[in-house]
Amino acid sequence: MTASNVLRNNRMALLTELLTLWFQERTWRSFVYLLLGLPLGIVYFTFVVTATSLSGGMMVTLAGIPLLVGTFIGVRVLAKFDAKVSNSIQQTNIVLPPATWDEGNLHTKIEMTVKSRATWKSFIYMVAMLPIGIMNFTAAVTFIAIGAMWATFWLWSDWTQIEFTWTVDHVIDFVWHVEAPVDVPWQAEGLVMAAGWLMLITAPAILIVMAHLQGRFAQRMLSDENVATEQQLSPFGAAA
Repeated sequence: MTASNVLRNNRMALLTELLTLWFQERTWRSFVYLLLGLPLGIVYFTFVVTATSLSGGMMVTLAGIPLLVGTFIGVRVLAKFDAKVSNSIQQTNIVLPPATWDEGNLHTKIEMTVKSRATWKSFIYMVAMLPIGIMNFTAAVTFIAIGAMWATFWLWSDWTQIEFTWTVDHVIDFVWHVEAPVDVPWQAEGLVMAAGWLMLITAPAILIVMAHLQGRFAQRMLSDENVATEQQLSPFGAAA
């Protein structure tokens, strides 16, 4: 087989892959994973900030110390929950560090929890998930919504009046308004629709890559550093 035939076959395989991504399970897994990032990020961030602030404010009464320890324990519990979500939906391979509250006396348990590197990494992860969740949720929903709107532009452009308004202030008590209905030419309408369909065709691939990066971040921050785990599959290495 010549090089040109191989290149042609690769292009056809890539096009076929793009056209069928909407019908593959990994696309919808990725979309759900990205959507869940926002509410989970809000819960994680709210818990960490509220509990830490409350603990810091109560330090003068010594009640802040058990509250702070409880915050760290809560962070480890949330990390365990998030790992289950990532492993089940995004099919990551997160192996959590051993629990710090199973062995030893109370002092040892508290010391191990506070000094654990996994606790602090989980703490950072909980805070970081809010901006990551907002960014990924907004990007995923906006990209698909704009793509669908542009792809169906011809359906609603005829009965939707598009107007541009300019306002010029000549004097304090005089305002000049100009309203000009714009008739969109068919060439521009075609370009808008083509851009919309291109966005819809490439949207699944973008969702998969975004979810893959979010899953890799969760795996790096929550996995046990002392346990060798398999790397998460590349986004297009195999179907999820």
